[in-house]
Amino acid sequence: MYYFFTNPCASGSLPAANLSKRLWEHEQHIISTSFTAKYNVEFLIYYEWFDDIRTAIEREKELKKWRRSKKEQLILTKNPMFTFLNEEIEKGVYSLLYF
Repeated sequence: MYYFFTNPCASGSLPAANLSKRLWEHEQHIISTSFTAKYNVEFLIYYEWFDDIRTAIEREKELKKWRRSKKEQLILTKNPMFTFLNEEIEKGVYSLLYF
């Protein structure tokens, strides 16, 4: 499984095979020079699931071309309250997959 995900204020995003691990890395600022460490980005608000990495990368490239307002509308369709999803991912609950 691969996930495309985005954080509030994130200018970029990356596909991840292990979403829980990637969130932990963001929270711990494993790479001290990263965007997420510099701007203290730690919270997940949206993700999508894919069977293979190529599809996840294609989706990421597609969304990077979108205006911020269009991305916000996409997030609102599945997470209208912009709820932080980190805790549910840590527990293995992937609620956005069931919309």
